[in-house]
Amino acid sequence: MLDGNGGFVFASSDHQVVTNNTRGNLTLKCSVKGVANDTGKAAHFDFASTGIPCSTSLGATENWQETVSNSGNATLTCHLP
Repeated sequence: MLDGNGGFVFASSDHQVVTNNTRGNLTLKCSVKGVANDTGKAAHFDFASTGIPCSTSLGATENWQETVSNSGNATLTCHLP
């Protein structure tokens, strides 16, 4: 995941939820609290803004987005076909 400053962050603990819709597509959500964000506002990232794919144990995808709140709570959502 990325912190609010755009740096890579590794969480000491996180929460992942994988859901499967009727078309067989998977959604992976990860969240972590307390990451750095010196911007003073929410930060938004995706493949278009970073050029980085979302890599998971289920595969990699360019279809993802992450939001880091101004208080450092981050949520990453990856959509896998």
